[in-house]
Parts: sequence; C-alpha cells; structure tokens
Amino acid sequence: MLISSIITICLLICVQSQYITLPPLPYNYDALEPILSEKIMRLHHLKHHQTYTTKVNTAIESIINETTDKDLIKLMKSDINTILTNLNQIPQPYRQTLRNNGGGYINHKLFWHLMTKPTYINETIIEPQPDGILLNEINNKFQSFTKFKEQFTNNAINLFGSGWTWLMVNVSTKELAINSTANQDSLIMENKYHVPILGIDVWEHAYYLTYENRRNEYVDNWFKIINWPYVQELYMDAIGQHIDL
Repeated sequence: MLISSIITICLLICVQSQYITLPPLPYNYDALEPILSEKIMRLHHLKHHQTYTTKVNTAIESIINETTDKDLIKLMKSDINTILTNLNQIPQPYRQTLRNNGGGYINHKLFWHLMTKPTYINETIIEPQPDGILLNEINNKFQSFTKFKEQFTNNAINLFGSGWTWLMVNVSTKELAINSTANQDSLIMENKYHVPILGIDVWEHAYYLTYENRRNEYVDNWFKIINWPYVQELYMDAIGQHIDL
C-alpha cells in the first residue's frame, strides 16, 4: 500500500512538471523517405526534440520553486511562446537555457508540420509548389517562385554554423520576408510580429546521417516534401492577425 502511494505521488509530480510535452509527429517516422530517413526522424524527434522539451520543463520547475514573485510564476505557467517573448523577465541563470531549449522546442514543433510525405508520378518524386493567394504574394515579393526558392536556398546553404532559414510574415505590414536565426533562436524572440510560416532546420543533426556535409543536397531535396497547404494556412492566419496600436 505504501509503495502504491509513493508511485501515485511520483506520477502526480511528473505530470505537474510537464509544462510542455513532446508533440507526436503528424506522420510515421518513415513517411519522409527517401528524403529524410526513418533513422534521422527518430533521432531528431525522440532525442533532440525530447531533450529540448525536458530541459524547458526542468528550467520552468526550478524557477517556480525558487521564486516568490507572483508575476514571474504566472509567466512561467503561461504558454511557451509568451515566455520566449518575455525572456528579459527570466532570471539570468535560466534565461539562456530557456532561450536555447524553448526556441528548439517551438521551432521543431512547427518544423514537423511543414513537411509531408513525397508525391510520386511514375516512380519519380514530384516537387510540390504553393498556389492561390500565397503563390501570388511570393510572386509579388520575390518576382517568381523560382527566385524565391533561389534566395531561400542560398540563405540556408550559406548560413554559417547551425540555425534556421525562414519564410516569415511581418504581421504589422503583412509582407513576406526571408530571414534566418542562429542556433535554436526563434523569430518571435527578435520581434513578436515576425511570424514564421516556413522554415528549414540546417543543424547537422537534421540531415548528416544521410547527406553528410552536403547541406546543399539536403536543402534541394527538402523542397520535395514541403507541406504547402499547411504553409498557406499559416500565411492566412498571419495576415489575419490584428495589431494593437
């Protein structure tokens, strides 16, 4: 009976400590093959994304246990996006931890949905493209989809070290832009009005098992599994946001 009670208490503590949870992939681990292998996806999701999740929960729990500041406790119990847009309010010993791991958490949570299983015609993978309002806006901003792809690809290939390349919407102007962030930084850390709608992870753990040092090949193949309908949903949500003046 005593052992059962101890287990119950431990389970309750564990549940309470999970301020964020590792989201499941929206497809099977082998769904993106041959572009991204099952082994890469398992490692990326179950190891890297899980590590970011665990470290965020540990940091939040530690801050809550160490402070009597009601405003800080309230912030720590809010959603992770709110925390990341208020990093200046985080105690210094935990600020970088939440920046790195919180950014890694939300970047990857988005990243999984930006990809979809490849489409074949006569055993050849067909590269999807956007359409509708999003394609029109890409054409207006970058002159053509081809030129957008060139700019996005060049940014991703030439980004020094580890980081992300993004297609974002500035919700205050409704304009598209290509941007990049270092390490696991999120765009919302720089400006809460910068909303990512497409992003590629160019950390080596995202591709090295298959592509080794050939980042250019990884980026080129990644365009074959972009989930453009989802990107368009994000775009429509972003341009529909209202800005408080």
